[in-house]
Amino acid sequence: MTKKKETFSFKAEIYAVGINRCVDIAAKISRNLGDEKHIPVTGKVEKIAFRSNLVPRGDSKHRLFIHSSIWRRLDVDTGDTVSITLQRDAQPREVSVPTDIMTALRGNSEALSAFETMTINGRRAFVRWISEAKQTETRANRIQIGLERLIENRQKGRNKKN
Repeated sequence: MTKKKETFSFKAEIYAVGINRCVDIAAKISRNLGDEKHIPVTGKVEKIAFRSNLVPRGDSKHRLFIHSSIWRRLDVDTGDTVSITLQRDAQPREVSVPTDIMTALRGNSEALSAFETMTINGRRAFVRWISEAKQTETRANRIQIGLERLIENRQKGRNKKN
């Protein structure tokens, strides 16, 4: 369900999840932004603009990871409170998949299904890894390895659920 473009402003305390910095988003704001697991948003941390996704954290709440280029520039860290302004990002985020990669994916329905269930960032990283190959043979090998990994990771995910 897509929500109307409404802006939310609030203050939040930064905390760490591993090496990443993030803030919690109230359940009410999460609900107002949409009902997806990963909600595309745009906004500002203090005066610095960002484009990101809210990620689920349970209890109908989400969190926003704050990129290091933002929190370092603001000279803030864990325990500091920052002003956040955000709204749903309506701009498309699809990854441009080169023809050879898409042809290979379409030729393997299980790999294509696994690719389509990945996050945008996961799909982007997959395409980038293949596209960074400098030689045609290396690119072809990476496509083949990539398809196998997509299927393998999907099967691992299914086994964890069983």
